[in-house]
Amino acid sequence: MPNPSLTGYLNVLSNNRWRERWCQLKDNQLLLHKDRADLKTHMASLPLRGCEVIPGLDSKHPFAFRLLRNGQEVAVLEVRA
Repeated sequence: MPNPSLTGYLNVLSNNRWRERWCQLKDNQLLLHKDRADLKTHMASLPLRGCEVIPGLDSKHPFAFRLLRNGQEVAVLEVRA
């Protein structure tokens, strides 16, 4: 079982739609799983080394943040509230 403090649900903005994903921090990567029942496979892997975290997106998503690498957006994520 992964360290519980390094796992949890995040909303992920993909193709202009928010999708809830079970996320796991492992080896400097953010692994995105469809749900917490299937941790052996992941839908996406985001390398975090060199990423900058930019808080906020808009007033409708106050708990969202963006991941940038070299000024380019890598992901938009939102903490469940």
